[in-house]
Formats: sequence, C-alpha cells, structure tokens
Amino acid sequence: LTREQWNEKEDGSALDFELDTTDYTAIAKGYQLDGEWMTEGAIAIPSQVKGEDGKIYTVTAVAGFCDDNDDGADITSVFLPGTVTRIEDVAFYLCNTLVSINSPEGLEYIGESAFDGCINLTGDIIIPNGVTSLSQGVFASTKISSVTMHDAITEIGAYVFSSCASLKSIVIGNKVETIGDYAFMGCSGLTNITIPASVKEICEEAFYECSNLTNIIIENGVEKLGDTVFGFCTSLESITIPSSVTEIGMYLFESCENLNLVRMKSTTPCALGDTPFPENLGVIVVPDGTRDDYIKDEVWVNYEDIIYEESEYETGVLTVERWRTKTDGTALDFELDEENLTASVRGMCDYNEEGEYYENYTNSGAITIPAQVKDIDGNIYTVTAIANFAFGDAGADNSATEVTSVSLPDTIKTIGSFAFYLCTGLTNIIIPDSVAEIGESAFSDCFNLTNIIISDSVKVIGNGAFNACDFTSITIGRGVTKIGIGIFSGCDLLTTIKVAEGNTVYEDRGLNAIVEIDTETLLVGCKNTTIDDSIKIIGDYAFSGCSGLTGSIDLSNCTSIGSHAFSGCSGLTGSIDLSNCTSIGSNAFYHCSGLTGVIMGEGLKTIGDSVFRDCSGILNITMPVSVVEIESYAFCDCDALTTVYYRGTIEQWNAIAINNDGNYYLKNANKVYNYTEE
Repeated sequence: LTREQWNEKEDGSALDFELDTTDYTAIAKGYQLDGEWMTEGAIAIPSQVKGEDGKIYTVTAVAGFCDDNDDGADITSVFLPGTVTRIEDVAFYLCNTLVSINSPEGLEYIGESAFDGCINLTGDIIIPNGVTSLSQGVFASTKISSVTMHDAITEIGAYVFSSCASLKSIVIGNKVETIGDYAFMGCSGLTNITIPASVKEICEEAFYECSNLTNIIIENGVEKLGDTVFGFCTSLESITIPSSVTEIGMYLFESCENLNLVRMKSTTPCALGDTPFPENLGVIVVPDGTRDDYIKDEVWVNYEDIIYEESEYETGVLTVERWRTKTDGTALDFELDEENLTASVRGMCDYNEEGEYYENYTNSGAITIPAQVKDIDGNIYTVTAIANFAFGDAGADNSATEVTSVSLPDTIKTIGSFAFYLCTGLTNIIIPDSVAEIGESAFSDCFNLTNIIISDSVKVIGNGAFNACDFTSITIGRGVTKIGIGIFSGCDLLTTIKVAEGNTVYEDRGLNAIVEIDTETLLVGCKNTTIDDSIKIIGDYAFSGCSGLTGSIDLSNCTSIGSHAFSGCSGLTGSIDLSNCTSIGSNAFYHCSGLTGVIMGEGLKTIGDSVFRDCSGILNITMPVSVVEIESYAFCDCDALTTVYYRGTIEQWNAIAINNDGNYYLKNANKVYNYTEE
C-alpha cells in the first residue's frame, strides 16, 4: 500500500511512514488525525510501503507511537516484520494498553525508553542476537516476567528494567561489562541473580528495593560496586564479595535488615564508601591471616567487632584477645585453666589499684557467652563457668553491667556468686541443662528479671540466688538437692512455687512452697503459700521480704521458726500462736508491723536477737516460764507493747537475763504474773 492508503485506514490500523529516498527505507509510525490516534488495537507493521513516486520502500524501523504530550496510542499488540532492525527511542513509550510485541531476528537496536510505561506488556523477552546494548529505560515499568540475553550485549543501561515488579528471571549475557544506575530498581519479583565475571561495574542503586532477592552470585571479575547497589534488599541474608572487587560505594546494603553475613574474598581490604553495611550486620568473614590488615584500614576498622577470619567463623571459636578487644558492648574476659583446658567468663572491666574488685564495665545489651575460646597458641578452652561477680556489682562505687539478656552455652556448669547481681536491665534468662550450681546471690536484685527457667540439671541453688527479682512463678527442677536460705526473699510478685515431680529431696505439696521432705521444713514460701499441719519448721528467710503475705497465719503446729523467717512481712495481722515453738531465730518477725499479739509456749528458752524488732503494732505477749534469756533488741521499737502475760512468778521474771539494749518497751510494759488462760 501507499503511505496515503495507510493514512486513510479507518479500522484502527492506520499508520504513517517516514520515507528515506536515498536508500529506499521507511520508518513506521502511529498516525494521528486532528490530534486523535487512528492507530489502535492489534496492528501489523508491513515490511514494505509504496511511495508517491511509485518506488517500494523497505520498513526497517518503528517509532512514534507516543506523541509530544506523552499520550501513547491505544494499541494492544504489535507485529514487526523481519525487515525491522531498529525500534527507535520512546517508540512505544506510555502505550499502556500494549500487551505483546514480537522481536524480529534482525533487530539491532532498541532505543531509550522504547517500552517504558507499557504497564501491561507481559511475557518472556528474548533479546535478539544483533542487539549489543540495552538503552536507558527500555523496559521500565512493564510486566515482563523473564529476560534472556545473548553474549553480544555489553551494556545494560540505566533504568532498563526499573520497576518491573513481575520480572522473576533474568539471564545476563557473558559479555556485559556495565550494569547501569537503577537498572533493576524495584524488581521485587526477582529472587536470585548471577552477575557474570565480564561485568566490571555495577552502578548506583542497580538492584535497589529488590525486596525478595535472596541469592546474589557475583562472579570474580567485578571490580566496582556503586552506591546503594543493594539498598533495601530486605530478604538478603548473606552475600560473597569476590576478590576482584576493589571499590565498594556508600550505603551498599542500606536497610538490608536481614543481612547477617558478608564474605570478603580479597586478602587486601578494598576501598569502602561511607556506611556500606547495615548497623545490624552480624558477621564479616575475611580470609585467614588478613583480619589485622582489614582492621588497620581507617574505614574497615569501624567494623572491627564483627570481622572474623574464615577459620574463626567456621569453628565459632575466637581468641581471648579478640573477645577482650570488642567495642560493641559484647566484650568478655576469661580466666583460663591450662591444666583442664576450661575457662570461666566475666564481664569486660578493670580492676582497682588493689586488685580487689572490678570497675568500669563496658558490657551492655544482649550478651552471648561462647562455648569455647582459644589462646594465642590456638589451644581450645571449654567455657564451663560464669565467674563470681562476673557481671554483677562488686561494691565500692561500682555498678553492674547494662546487659539486657544473656545467652548461656550448654557447656556452663557453674554460675558464680553475685554473677549477675544488680543487673537491673536483665529481663529473662534460660539456665541450660548443663548447669549444676547457681551461686549465692547470683541474680539477686535483678529487679526486672521476670522470667527464668531452672533446668533439671541444677543441683545446688545458693543463698539469696534470686533475691528481689520480679518473676511471678517458679518451678524447681527434679535435680535440685540443696537449696540455700532466702533464695526468693523480696520477690514480692511471686505467687506460684512448684517443685518438679521426681525430686527426692523437696516437694511443694500443693502449698505454693518448697518443703524439705525429711525434716518437714518449709524452706521457701510466697504470698499465696498455705501453711498446713504437716509443716513443723519454718526455715531461715522462708518468707523474708514477702510484703504480700497478708492476714493471719497459723503457726500453732510449728516447733521452730528460723532466722528472718517472716522479716519484712508487714501485711501479717492479728495474734500469732507460737505455743509449740521451742526455737525462734533472730529477726524472725522483724518489721511485722501489723501483728497485735504473740503467744509463746513452754519449751522456749531464748528469744533471740531482734526477733520482734519494729513490730510496732504488738499490744501484748504471752511468755512461758521456760524462757531464761531475751537477747538484744528482741522487742526494739515495739512502742505499742503495754502488757506481758507471764506464766511464772515475779521472782522467776527477775531471773531472766534480759539484755538492756533495745528492750525498753518490754521492761516497762505492765506485767501480769502467774498468768493462766481462763
């Protein structure tokens, strides 16, 4: 057909042509009449067109299906004849109804933004062999699903596949040398990519926001990684940088929040731009013998704490010196036992001049204790203990570490005394199955410790181990055979205490308490504890600091009350019956300010030091003849005490050895001698 005949078509297939009379070639274009597109729907470009001169012109190029107003023709599909060698710049720009187009085998050039904005263009793209480069924005914002390149292509221009969210697969040709700025930006459908060795430079933000990209293979040969190349690749967890890379740009992995491992293959540190790695990057692995070279570099030194040599990373074993020189708050110190090849761990700090205690702790945040460390000679030591005062306040203007969580390896056998004392930032900890002993005050005054699991391997829990912690329930494992005094003193929120079935030394009897089976001794209680007739002895510090223990309690069957057993139980009220007690330990009822009376029975010989000290509500006491001694401060600050009902004579009263210190109110109370209940 002639050009004029193509123009006059009214079925939507109207075309226009630009004719070249020198070589008798033609460029096919969309046709507009009075500003309206006459080209729409499915169109087929002819291989030839007749000029007004009667000559035949071969159609070798297509262009102009978008006008100056960025209005694309409403075409749905395009067939290109085998004569077409060029698709010109912006040829189909913003043709947003275009779904498909073929690629003639003779195609040599696809222009800039040729299909940019063709938001419905779908399918698999095979780049013909004659095309040697992909111009800027060629397929940007399309719905193509895969791309295959042949080996003649040497350049992927800027924005070529930008915002192609449906692109799931691409094969990059083996002669591509440059991947341009933003080339694959926003290709969220890509999950893996291989960069061939021919590529020398990956330019700025080339794979920015490829949010599902999990596997990136960069072959050895790539030399430069531009700024933010992999920014916001949020699914990326690990990557290997080949030894050929000599330059890494700024913010290379910006906001790659799941990136944990970067492997550097070069033995020489490459140049780094500003902040190339995310803040939460876990590990940078470098070749063996090169770590010192890396951390000498003025930029790489910023990542000193996470740079590991290959053998360190694979075995997970660092030298003691490596642990000591960490600066991210996870530095640790170790004491090595060369004979047994074991190590105990302590927080990183300094000794005072006398070498008596630690000071200037540097530990903070989440701490992971390693299972093994090695010395400078490569000898491996198993970490079996947390040392005394390892992370805890050792006193003398000292302060505990600012750790918030601790992960212990299953090699730990002992947690030392005061190991985490006053670590108020600690909120939870799991005691591994390997631990056999928890030392005195190991977690004392960890005010925010709300959750702890004690495994069945634990055999010994030292005095005050969990004093003043904030957990609400606790279960003692079946392996525990020795419990110190006051292990839960001051745990005001504790409501449930259980002992695991199978423990042969202790049981809970459903009383919310720990009871020693052989002696019928209640060793540990809480505000919900029930004291029944089976309990004969209340152990030292059993309820110490339990301000939530309220109301009256029945101790009439008890024969012994331990030291500090109820000290600080200010919620206790009414009169207590100790008529069967033959022993009351010092400070047993110290600061039980709600008590109003005490009945003591025959057999009690000594009222110990500070037993009822600061019981400011006691009005009267009943005392047996058997008492021969009242120690200092036994009734100190009992300023409401007005009456003593004494079962003996005045002579017997006067024979009692009453310490003058702190017993003023007892001595000056009204005495009723030879008292018997009516």
